Amino acid sequence: MRDTIWRIIPIILGGFLFVAALLSTSPVMVDAAPPLSITETSTAEPPTRTPTNTPVVPPTNTPVVPPTNTPVVPPTNTPVVPPTNTPVVPPTNTPVVPPTNTPVVPPTNTPVVPPTNTPVVPPTNTPVVPPTNTPVVPPTNTPVIPPPDSPGALPDLVLTKSVVPSVAQVGDAVVYTLTLSNSGGVPAFDVMVEDPLPPFLRLIEASASTGTVQTVGNQVRVTIPTLAPGETVTITIRAAVTALPMPPDNRNLATARTSSSEITTDNNTSSATIVPPLPDLVLAKSVAPSVAQVGDAVVYTLTLSNRGSAPAVDVTVDDPLPPFLRLIEASASTGTVQTVGNQVRVTIPTLAPGETVTITIRAAVTALPMPPDNRNLATARTSSSEITTDNNTSSATINSPPPATLPLTAGYPVRPLFALIGLALLAIGMGTLLRRRSSL
Repeated sequence: MRDTIWRIIPIILGGFLFVAALLSTSPVMVDAAPPLSITETSTAEPPTRTPTNTPVVPPTNTPVVPPTNTPVVPPTNTPVVPPTNTPVVPPTNTPVVPPTNTPVVPPTNTPVVPPTNTPVVPPTNTPVVPPTNTPVVPPTNTPVIPPPDSPGALPDLVLTKSVVPSVAQVGDAVVYTLTLSNSGGVPAFDVMVEDPLPPFLRLIEASASTGTVQTVGNQVRVTIPTLAPGETVTITIRAAVTALPMPPDNRNLATARTSSSEITTDNNTSSATIVPPLPDLVLAKSVAPSVAQVGDAVVYTLTLSNRGSAPAVDVTVDDPLPPFLRLIEASASTGTVQTVGNQVRVTIPTLAPGETVTITIRAAVTALPMPPDNRNLATARTSSSEITTDNNTSSATINSPPPATLPLTAGYPVRPLFALIGLALLAIGMGTLLRRRSSL
């Protein structure tokens, strides 16, 4: 008996856990529906009448009465009465009364009164006063003074600068042109323009359309006592190139100042840049997709261009792929492609100014890309001297997808665990009972 109880306990416990897991769902609050209002309408139905069996009365045969023959009464002859003769009465003679003779009254003779002779008064001669000649005063031209809070009440210096040629080498001559104007509404006083030339230049001469020019070494200063509204001054500076104009010294800045308050000083400076006749390689690199896992294929795209003013000779682009990739293929729009393992090299004999080369590299992901090995760097080189090599490298990074998270089931979080334990206990208990019965 004790053995039987111990074998039944897992079944009871497992069933309890299984049922508890099924009933462990979080209760769902259900909004109660508003109560329904039922209105009883008492409609009286008319009573149903049961039809009675009324015997059918057969129609009676009524004899047809024939029409009677009415005799036609002839019309009676009425005698014609002749008209009576009425005697004619003759008219009576009425006497004519003669008209009465009314005496004619003669008109009375009214005496005519002659008009009186009124003497005529001659008009008086009023002397005419000639008008006085008032001298006409011409209007004075009063200058319109704008209010002090309006933009036209202040001067506004605007400076622009350019250089020709913009590409120069040692021995060349360049010309800077500066244009200064006053776009404000009032004159600007004590105006001064300063332009320090860079070290790779030697000042030859400087001139201005208005004002005084002063030079000290490579320093140029132009002084203008007054610059009227709308007035423009042109400054010309000639210089010789004594060294290659390399950045950042190949750009120089000119500045304009005035002792008057201005509308704005944002347009008081201007610059011009001279570049040497050298190439300038610029490399850019990207990858798609940037998030990949094992088995995916990725594509690198490299773009190489020459933004300099001279051709680049013997150009090479090297791109070593990281270890988690396996190279599939590589191609280039210009040049020769060489691959050794995961190493990709593109050789371009000459890259002209403004020319662009596109390189495409396809690879397969063989392992998860983990930092720092998920970033690789490509480099461009040339045997020619460049303006700068700061833009000769570019990189791209491939990241792994974020780890997947298992969604929580509805209800109590350990519900699946309770269900599994309950089923296991049920199976153990039932198996033990069956084995016990089979052995008896």
